[in-house]
Order: sequence, then C-alpha cells, then structure tokens
Amino acid sequence: MAKQKISRKKLLKEPDEFITVSAKLFQLIAENKNRIQWGLMALAGIVLILSAWMYWVKQTEKKAILMLGDAMISYDWDGKNKTSKASYAKVAESLEALIGKYPGTDSGKIGKVLYGGISLKMGNPDKAIELYKKALADFDGEPSLRNIIQSGLGHAFLAKKEIKEAKRCFEKTVSGNEPVLKDEALFILGNLYGQEGDMKKKSEMYEKILSDFPNSLYSAIVKEE
Repeated sequence: MAKQKISRKKLLKEPDEFITVSAKLFQLIAENKNRIQWGLMALAGIVLILSAWMYWVKQTEKKAILMLGDAMISYDWDGKNKTSKASYAKVAESLEALIGKYPGTDSGKIGKVLYGGISLKMGNPDKAIELYKKALADFDGEPSLRNIIQSGLGHAFLAKKEIKEAKRCFEKTVSGNEPVLKDEALFILGNLYGQEGDMKKKSEMYEKILSDFPNSLYSAIVKEE
C-alpha cells in the first residue's frame, strides 16, 4: 500500500513542535517571573557568600602560617641553658596566641603538636599531655599524624611515671595498620613489659620488630641484646 503523502499546505497549517514548546516555556517564565527572579537573586547571594567565605579561609590560613613561622623562629632549638627557658616562655606565648586565634586552621592544629613536643622537651609533661590530647581530636582521619601524637603522649606519660597510661598510648599505635613509629612503640612496650617481669610479652614485641621492621634502628638494637 502506498504511503499517503501530507501536502505542504497542510504541514504549514500544523504548529511546529519547537515553536509550541518554546511558547509554553516563555509563558511559564512570564507567569513565574517574580519567583524566578528571587531564585536567581538567592543563588547569586549564595555564590557571593561562598566566595567571601573561601577568601576569608585563605586569608586566615595565611595569617596563621605567618604566626606559626614567627613562633618557630623565636624558639631556641639548640636548647642552650642560658636561653632555653626564656625561649620556651616566648614560643609558648606565641603558640598560645596562634591556637587561641586560629584553632581551626591547619597551622593552629600543627601548632598544638609542636607546642606539645616543645613542652615535653622543656620538662612540662602536663602541658604536653593537654596539647597532645587536643591534637588527637584535630587529626582524627590522619593515621600517620595520630601515631606521632600518640608517641608524644606516651613519652609525656612516661615522664610522669604513669606507665599504665603510657602503655595504652603505645599499644594503640601497635594495634593499628599505620607503620609510622610502630617500631618505636613495639620497642618501648617490650622494655616496659621486661621491667614488669613479663618476658614473654617482651619477646613478642621484639620478634615483631625483627619480622615487620628488619631495617629499623630498633631491629639492630634488639639483635644486640
């Protein structure tokens, strides 16, 4: 059966689909003009707020980095007796200001870790413990940094002769999957178990160092014992 042809005249009389859809779209826009205008204004406002916030964050981080740099420059890293106490007081003041003003910045968070290490070095384990505990909350999703902080916290507890708390810190490092400072934690735990007379656990810690960290400095020390 031959296909019926549609005349050109009839085609011209029928509405074009694109024109029909376009007309409906323009009609919809006209009917909702105010609503659309307010929506566009709201979107523009959100974009402006986000841009301002990102600029503020960038500027805040920049200021925090400068404060951290100034604090670190002021510290006497050589630890000379005649200047170390005054140097510690100065860097403590600078880092307290940094942490107080920019606690949520990366520099503020790192500042807590550095301040904790300096406090421990200067014989202030209580301050170190306070700072390290706060820093652990800052780096919840950073296993490498958490191991470093746990190590500092463990050493701070050792300085206070709080062996139980120290062991808990090093055990957390040993039980995790992150290898950073795990060899140190195993070695310290081995020594602590040995001091308690638990030679079996000491041997277990040492054997794990030899098997998991054969090229570690602690592996060489264990071999010499």
